[in-house]
Amino acid sequence: MKIREAFDIPMLEVSDFEIQALPRTDTTQPVEFPLLHSIEVQRELALLCISKVKLCICIGHTLTVQYAFLSRENVSPNDTNNSTMLLSPNKDSNIQTVEAVDTELVAWEASLPECCEYRPLNARDATEGKSSIALHRTLLHMIHCATISALHRPRLLPVFLRGPSTPRSRVWNAVARITEMVMGLNDLKLEGYLPPGAIMAILPTMIVHMIEMKNPELQSRERATQGFRECMLLIEQLRATYEVADFATEVLDAGMKKTGLDIKMDKDQPRASGIRPRGGI
Repeated sequence: MKIREAFDIPMLEVSDFEIQALPRTDTTQPVEFPLLHSIEVQRELALLCISKVKLCICIGHTLTVQYAFLSRENVSPNDTNNSTMLLSPNKDSNIQTVEAVDTELVAWEASLPECCEYRPLNARDATEGKSSIALHRTLLHMIHCATISALHRPRLLPVFLRGPSTPRSRVWNAVARITEMVMGLNDLKLEGYLPPGAIMAILPTMIVHMIEMKNPELQSRERATQGFRECMLLIEQLRATYEVADFATEVLDAGMKKTGLDIKMDKDQPRASGIRPRGGI
């Protein structure tokens, strides 16, 4: 975002990537690794990368509109233990600017190349040598949904259940879509390949599920509980790899204690089949 404000850098293009297939006679790499030998796979990964860069511009606009950086004037330059950048909801945001960014996010999704469009994961994604494509495509849309949620969530919390209908619908659809992606990753055993940034998309989703567990409607509470369990299964898998997953678990534990929730992680519980986005994101 800061770079875009200070410089006029053209958007990435496929021609910026060195796309070429290594010959099959190269014995230094496994022949079955499609990334090295398939121009199609390399091109799709390049398009996914470009789409993510474009999404980062939308993320920058979201942060500018809805969040403000907390002042760190009293922090010593030598204090490296408290260097995390903190954001707080921007009290000066208005509906018009939020809707403008929301329209930008809708346009981003509508302009995606076919190979980058969202599609639910299925067994073929893990068996036809395109698991890397499936993983990065899912991560791209997970970040997109998390951005939608971050854009509208400040208008709802802490009164999610009583918030305006349009933001509430946008947030819940984003949460439901992320949960659907989590389920697919869990089923295909691809969750362990996610980067740590995915945790920061899943954590707010779980917090919304926790809030929805206070819904007076039984069906809504059960749906939120099932969605929370699916996300927690993924977070638990990532704790062996990323320290940030431990941090996410601590945040969730504190949230459950504060709200008085007691969520038992029973593997025999039914899957979250009722969690599906209502219409488009």
